[in-house]
Amino acid sequence: MSNTRNAGCIYGGRLGFSVQPRNRGAQVFTYRELESATDGFSECNVVGRGAYGVVFRGRLGDGPTAAIKRL
Repeated sequence: MSNTRNAGCIYGGRLGFSVQPRNRGAQVFTYRELESATDGFSECNVVGRGAYGVVFRGRLGDGPTAAIKRL
């Protein structure tokens, strides 16, 4: 049985942290907050690269882990 749900993820859905869905609505962050969350957009936090930018793993100020796309 193939796992198509994570087919597009370079880690097969295993990023080293658990995903906990939360219904928080839309949030707005400053560039500085996103830069801090990704340790300055560090290469060691890259989880993917695409036609429209690089995606980084980041830890938001209130604790949750997020995927952050730098365009």
